[in-house]
Amino acid sequence: MDEKTARKYRDSRKLPSTLRQPRTYRTRKDPFAEVWPQVEALLRKEPGLQAKTVFDWLRKQPPGKFQASHRRTLERRVRHWRVTCGPAREVMFRQVHQAGDLAASDFTEMNSLGVTIAGERFEHFFSSS
Repeated sequence: MDEKTARKYRDSRKLPSTLRQPRTYRTRKDPFAEVWPQVEALLRKEPGLQAKTVFDWLRKQPPGKFQASHRRTLERRVRHWRVTCGPAREVMFRQVHQAGDLAASDFTEMNSLGVTIAGERFEHFFSSS
């Protein structure tokens, strides 16, 4: 590490990860900006559609407009839309517990304590579960 960088971290008395500010601007133009309303309408109508299917549909609209490298961008946009604007997902918690499924045991040898019963040494393990 450079001395100047180390000095900066030392003097700020903060972790390097907390010094970095989150970026609030885009680094490139959004390739889906003009077709996003159509994509959003399609997702509202058919919420189960996968982003890959939507991307294949978009590539057929005006051929050559979207490159294969744009697919990952659309997948991120669709995932973000589903979390923020999409339909609520059903949440289920399993209530049936199988015997031994969640068991945890701790076996500790207690012979070193020298426990005696009626004057005779008792060799045993301590088990808690």
